[in-house]
Amino acid sequence: MLILSVILLSILLVLSLAANVLLWRAGEIQLETKEMYADWISEWRSHVLKTYAHMKLLDDKQMFEKDDEVGVVFEDMKILIDSLNEKIEEVVEESPKQEE
Repeated sequence: MLILSVILLSILLVLSLAANVLLWRAGEIQLETKEMYADWISEWRSHVLKTYAHMKLLDDKQMFEKDDEVGVVFEDMKILIDSLNEKIEEVVEESPKQEE
């Protein structure tokens, strides 16, 4: 009976260790995923800001904004870029600061 108890407890110990290792690895994977998304968000933010700067540079005399047909598309693009920029700023502010 004692040997059976020792065997059973040994099996439970091994299972517990395996479960802990799997949970630890899952936590690492989740952290890597968060870092990947943070990098992706930073890249998109720089693209959005660069695109907005190019749009404003092309339209320095506001010729596109004031043209009826082109102005609608220009305004839609501007709204889209502003919306993306706001979303990206929200996510960047929510993400924890990482020291390198």
